[in-house]
Order: sequence, then C-alpha cells, then structure tokens
Amino acid sequence: MTRPLIMTAPTGAQLPTDWQASDLIRDDLPHAILVLGRYTTGMRSNLDDLAPFVAPLPPDASWMLCAFAAAEHSCLRQTVRRGGNCRVGFANSFVDRDAIPWPDNAASVATLTAALAMDRSDVSRLSAPYQKAAS
Repeated sequence: MTRPLIMTAPTGAQLPTDWQASDLIRDDLPHAILVLGRYTTGMRSNLDDLAPFVAPLPPDASWMLCAFAAAEHSCLRQTVRRGGNCRVGFANSFVDRDAIPWPDNAASVATLTAALAMDRSDVSRLSAPYQKAAS
C-alpha cells in the first residue's frame, strides 16, 4: 500500500514529479493530500492559494484537498471542479463561510454536499470520514 504524500506548501507539489524523474519513486505517483491554510496566519485557507498547489501536479495525479477556516467549502468546491477529491468534516474547520460555528460535522458535510449538487459536481469525490451516522 502506498502512503499518501501530505503537502503543506505549494513547493511540495512538484516533489513527486521530481522524485519520479529521478527514479526515487516508481512510475505510479502516490496520492497527494494538499493542506491549504494550515501554516498561514490564523490558519485560514484562501481560494487564491489553490492554483499554486495544483499547477505542478501531473494531469493524472490523484489528489485531495483539506482546507482551513471559513473558506473551506469554497476551496473544496473549486477542488472538485479541478478534478480533485476533498476532505470535509476534518477537525480543521469548525465554522461556515460567515465564521458561524457548525452545530456538528454532519451539518458541514450536508451543506457541502448540497453545494456540490448545485454545482452539478460529482459528489462521489467527497470524503467525509467523520460524518455522523444517520440515526
């Protein structure tokens, strides 16, 4: 089993391609988890920071994004539009776009799922490991 590469800065997104070219990793690139906003002031993600992360990835790269704070959902929606997967319900975003706390992770997941459906995006790309089970 290949472990995912966790990248916390855009400069890290080029590394797998460089390693592959140098024969440090085999032909198939590992799955990448891009972490947007973790090491910024106030741990806030910004939609403008997504493109520099994604640009160096090969077109066939398998990647997912987790984002921090109030911009989480806008970043995740853009991720799905760009062909990536997203992680929601993670402990990095407790608030909605207006900085109002979610009542629970299920509310965040449901809101994002509805937004992705409105975008006509593929909601099967949603990864919600902490979503509450339906009662």
